[in-house]
Amino acid sequence: MGRVRSAVPRSRLPLHRRPFADPAALRRWALVAALAIVTTALVSHALSGAEDARRRWGETRTVLVVDRAVAAGDPLAGAVARRVWPVGLVPAGAVVVLPDGAEAAGAAGAGTPLTDALVARPGAGRADGRRRIAIA
Repeated sequence: MGRVRSAVPRSRLPLHRRPFADPAALRRWALVAALAIVTTALVSHALSGAEDARRRWGETRTVLVVDRAVAAGDPLAGAVARRVWPVGLVPAGAVVVLPDGAEAAGAAGAGTPLTDALVARPGAGRADGRRRIAIA
């Protein structure tokens, strides 16, 4: 019996010479390889920059932040959200746990961190259900 020929045409060039046979294909694959290297370098640089920025800020802490603007006396129950902030930006007296029935002691805009000065406990500063007012 003789050798059976395949219906698929085969190249007569050896494998190590095939990439150099078509210069257009060689240029195309060289361009693809160069773009892959540049993309890898850019992504690596961006990730290392983000990691350096995170390290510069240091540790983080969860604080309560006002989600929407509130006026004095408004309940804070549905108007706050937990956010992670760098410790260097957390104000002194930041509230971590909202007391039951807490109200806003003053006006606060969206994104304002809650502090002890902004949180009024129910009944605090009131005598017999009335507000106290300081008169000079």
